[in-house]
Amino acid sequence: MSTIALKITSLLVRTLAKPIATSIKARAKHHGPFRRVCIGVAQTLHSTDVHLRLGLLGDAGKAKVRPLNDAKAIEMGANFLSESFLFAIAAGAIIFESVRSSRKSSARQVSVEDDISRLQAEVVELKAAIAKLSPE
Repeated sequence: MSTIALKITSLLVRTLAKPIATSIKARAKHHGPFRRVCIGVAQTLHSTDVHLRLGLLGDAGKAKVRPLNDAKAIEMGANFLSESFLFAIAAGAIIFESVRSSRKSSARQVSVEDDISRLQAEVVELKAAIAKLSPE
């Protein structure tokens, strides 16, 4: 597959992933178990964020983190999950391209090594033939 075709395919996959991410956000508001997952993720993110910010200011042990309200937690959790999905798709495309490129490079290296060994064998044969033909 050519590089241009691979890049177009990668762009297509990422473009198709965006509506899936949007549907993740929409389902978070209406689907009960997924809604709870989003709330849990958001509360964990919020707590970690507050602790990190306060840690940078030197007040890490003093503060109590108030939880987000459900609407904001659902929004934040759904955004995080949809962005994580898009990131995973992009990372997968990059990893796929890296593996493909590495395999192509390895195959080319093996091919060059085979060509070199074949040429070395021909040089040995030609030297032997020259040695037979020479009067010395």
